Amino acid sequence: MGQTLENIIFDFKKKQLLRWLRFCSSIRQLDAGDLEVVLTVGLFNEGTDIPRVDTQLLVRPTESLTVFTQQVWRGLRLAEGKSHSVLYMLERGEAH
Repeated sequence: MGQTLENIIFDFKKKQLLRWLRFCSSIRQLDAGDLEVVLTVGLFNEGTDIPRVDTQLLVRPTESLTVFTQQVWRGLRLAEGKSHSVLYMLERGEAH
């Protein structure tokens, strides 16, 4: 027998909650300095504020100036003890 709609919805919401908890945990660990590298695909595009980020590698091209500005600004935020920001951008396989 197949799952009930309630069970399908419950499983879906449980997976979303687990993803959200991992996301929050990653932000806390990164901000505390416990993580040195976080690799994401679209995870930190909107509403993320981690001023300690000092190095970014942008691999995915975007035609949206708004999205690009948001991504770059993530690394340019001022933070205590932060002396610099490094931005690497790859476009069509070439470093710029």
